Amino acid sequence: MSVHIMRSARRHCESETKLGASDAEMKTAYEGCEAYLSMHSVDATRHTIEHKVLGSLFPNWTGSKQTRFYALEATNRFVLSTAPIGALPT
Repeated sequence: MSVHIMRSARRHCESETKLGASDAEMKTAYEGCEAYLSMHSVDATRHTIEHKVLGSLFPNWTGSKQTRFYALEATNRFVLSTAPIGALPT
């Protein structure tokens, strides 16, 4: 599974190349984006998906397990969410 989440309307950097961006521009770009790839398993009873992260934009997640809650809403709408910050799923 591959996850890519980005803020809408991210600002362009002044440089046309990634390595030419300023530290402040890189920080803003990094903070406005999340990406990881994982193997996953589904627990239909708890409505959770557990991701075994193989690689991540945030290096500390590589090798970790990330739990997401899922819901099916309306027609063809699949919603993932996390537990509140600091809370663990039961």
